[in-house]
Amino acid sequence: MSRRPRLPRVVTMLRPGSNLGLLTVVAAAFASAAPAAASAPPPSATSAPPPAPAAAAAAGAVAVDHLPARLERIVARLESLLDEHHVPGAAVAIVVGGEPVLVRGLGVRDRSTGEPVTAETLFAIGSATKSMTGLLAAAEAFDGGVPLDARVAEVLPELVFHDPETAAVITLADLLSHTSGVMRTDLLWYGGYADWQDILAAFARAEPVAEPGKAFHYQNVLYLAAGRIIGEHSRRGWEGLLEMRILRPLGMSATCIDAEELRVPDAARGHDW
Repeated sequence: MSRRPRLPRVVTMLRPGSNLGLLTVVAAAFASAAPAAASAPPPSATSAPPPAPAAAAAAGAVAVDHLPARLERIVARLESLLDEHHVPGAAVAIVVGGEPVLVRGLGVRDRSTGEPVTAETLFAIGSATKSMTGLLAAAEAFDGGVPLDARVAEVLPELVFHDPETAAVITLADLLSHTSGVMRTDLLWYGGYADWQDILAAFARAEPVAEPGKAFHYQNVLYLAAGRIIGEHSRRGWEGLLEMRILRPLGMSATCIDAEELRVPDAARGHDW
């Protein structure tokens, strides 16, 4: 009996120096190789009769027979895109009917050594984590936790804004939708060298450029704050919530939230281009 192919491992990474941090991609892109089913035409006097069971089975067999060739064409296209966009390596999983039909590493995980990407290679996922934090916030609000329209001044008073008017009206939803009115302050968290108190002290000097809820300005630091709000008020912490509500229910046992777990041989390394 052939072994069922395993999906590529997924790694998420917590920024060191903060008990929130950014979860860092998913190492695999999930796509369906099955053609979309055409909707049945309305019955009419001229409608053709449905195919006989034997004919339908034969058509299905033909589709299955063609699947390997279609998968290889997809792989060839992905390899072309990697080369076109100067991406050293990637992992891909294609799922049909809930089952993985192709799991493969493409390219190299380390340009300096030429070691290949495998189906087990760990990748950091960057700001794809924000969707998880948003999901946690919505789930907690639905279950009676911090509402999305909660004023940040009331649920995280330690977060001080430069402008008192902003501080008085900004909500958790503003943090999650990047509409705080404060522009990017990425150097406060980048690299994981500053702890939460250092970030708070520096952020308090950032002047707003728009009223809350009026304009989009991507804001990493305030996503850290959103994670802290839901984590503290749940009394589980952001990491505990993530494990309970997302990772465990989805069976994501190969996912981690500690940067130290990336220090393994089969992990994708950064590169310059």
